Amino acid sequence: MRRRFQRTKNDDDLRLERKQQYQECNRVYQLKLREEKLQSWKDFCSKTNTESSNPWNGVYRYVAGRLWNKLILATLKTDNNNYTTDRQSTINQMIEHFVPEDSEDGEEAHHKHVRQQASAPLQTTNDY
Repeated sequence: MRRRFQRTKNDDDLRLERKQQYQECNRVYQLKLREEKLQSWKDFCSKTNTESSNPWNGVYRYVAGRLWNKLILATLKTDNNNYTTDRQSTINQMIEHFVPEDSEDGEEAHHKHVRQQASAPLQTTNDY
């Protein structure tokens, strides 16, 4: 609605009508936005752990920016159709899957050049 209002330049009556439409739609939008934000905040506050001695603990951590989700590694299926059983084996499986082997076999010219540059000593002056 805002764009329609802004694009209308030649017809003053139509521009005024579209301005009023835009303002009304914007008012409704802002009202709905405030309602949804308030409802979201109420939902968050009601989900706070009430079993602890301080029911505001989660709310306080959220407002203070200290709300962290704990990292939980689930089990993964390995190549031989087994599942990992602990954190270390899960991490090892992820490394095997996501980190490719560093092998010179089958490298392209670009990769050989990058490997050569990385292993060559730097020829720069000292920074001190």
